[in-house]
Amino acid sequence: MEMFGICRDDPSITASSRIRYDACISVTPDDYRHRLTCQIPRGIYLRAVHKGPFNQLTQSYNYLIYEWCPLYQLPIDYRTAPFEQFILSRPENVLKTTAIVIHIPLKQR
Repeated sequence: MEMFGICRDDPSITASSRIRYDACISVTPDDYRHRLTCQIPRGIYLRAVHKGPFNQLTQSYNYLIYEWCPLYQLPIDYRTAPFEQFILSRPENVLKTTAIVIHIPLKQR
């Protein structure tokens, strides 16, 4: 089972009470008929690993979005795909030091 999240808003500019976030688990083809599902759009994604406390995840996003992507001239696609986070650590350790794979959608060149 893979756990991941889909963040639909930018926490640095959206009030915490207004942030939309989908907590998800992967399902097998046999399971998805009986569940509410969402398919992640195909495309090009920047993939980076955040290592550290969960409460510092926004800092990693901000670095990638506002410094790293502009430095390498990688245009972010804010319209067609949400940002995703795949949790690599065990669930009981998520709020402590953790490893989270960040996926940021990029525009095709």
